[in-house]
Amino acid sequence: MRLVAAAERGIAQQITLERIALVFALGLAIGLPLSTSVVSVMGALLAVCGLLVFRYSLFSNIIGYSLLFFVMWYGFRAIDSYGEIQEARQYMHKIARLLLIPLLASFFTDYNWRRYIMLGFTFAVVFSVLVAMQRGVVLFKDNIITSLFVSFSIFILAHLAVEQKRWRWIAASIAALLIYYLLFIGTGRSGQLLFIMLSFLFCWQRFANNRKIQLLMLVAIGAIILACMLLPSSFMQRQQLALQEMRNYSVLHEDKVPHTSSMGVRLLLLHNTWELIKQRPLLGWGTGGYRNAYSRHAPEAAFASEQRSNPHNQYLSAWVEAGIFGLFGLIVFFSAALYVFIRQRSTEGYLGVGLVLTYAIGCLANSWLHDCAPSYFFILFTSLCLGAASSKYASESSI
Repeated sequence: MRLVAAAERGIAQQITLERIALVFALGLAIGLPLSTSVVSVMGALLAVCGLLVFRYSLFSNIIGYSLLFFVMWYGFRAIDSYGEIQEARQYMHKIARLLLIPLLASFFTDYNWRRYIMLGFTFAVVFSVLVAMQRGVVLFKDNIITSLFVSFSIFILAHLAVEQKRWRWIAASIAALLIYYLLFIGTGRSGQLLFIMLSFLFCWQRFANNRKIQLLMLVAIGAIILACMLLPSSFMQRQQLALQEMRNYSVLHEDKVPHTSSMGVRLLLLHNTWELIKQRPLLGWGTGGYRNAYSRHAPEAAFASEQRSNPHNQYLSAWVEAGIFGLFGLIVFFSAALYVFIRQRSTEGYLGVGLVLTYAIGCLANSWLHDCAPSYFFILFTSLCLGAASSKYASESSI
């Protein structure tokens, strides 16, 4: 009897911990578009919950194995980093928090809580957009991160509109508002381009077997793009500016590239980071070693007026710091997650595919896995979608 009572208390404590973790996850979802402080606090609390339920079996899957390799290799490269000890610790922490993905996935078995988290995040994004439209400036996050969150919120709403028929028009109306902001007001080029990719992905995911609806959706996407081209829109302004900045970079000497040139700086970092990679292609400069290596060995160091701590490219960052095996680990991790989610025929599976592709593409021009809010966004929603993959509630009815 004592053993039974102890087992029952253990189960009750685990259920209580899971509910607490879900509340923290909802707080994290709401805080992502609004407050970095909230994200840091909720992320830390979720990490504690994840550690309390730690068991190796949570990593006994393709995503867990790929994450373990990726993080352990970064840990190995921190041993002889070219950077300061503090920098090595800082970047090791940024990479190590990816291990929360399989730990937190065990909390997301309940269908309704997964929807609460999706809606909490989406409504927080809508609030931030409404404030930005009223004030004329983004207040909570920078333009790039805001555009990332807005584009993925549209993707979430599109899938929920298909899944929740009684709320379809409400979801469609909110998505229309976000599309208008993203393409005609917002200046985040990354999110604008990702929106187009996610739109085509949504058509393929939901209407691959219905050519009529698929055609109508493609026409609608084409009409939106055409409207951006014919009407005054931030979308066309940002694309034209990108082309102009690339042309300027091709004719200017590197010391003449303006620091306000988004594409110019990225191309400058691409060239100089590649020079660093060629010096140490196999093992890299060590975890957190980029800033010191760049300031001492990059061609730009001879005339640079500011220190560079980030190549604005997750793949280059992995290669220059952790070597070819770091780059390999990042690509394997993205591929493993994509493989798992493609096989999952549910809303969460569709969102998981969209999330991985969003980051796989977006990280070509950003280091989102190093940034606080984008990193936790990826961790939270990858965990959520992964939790649904093994959940018997994955195809339950709506809330």
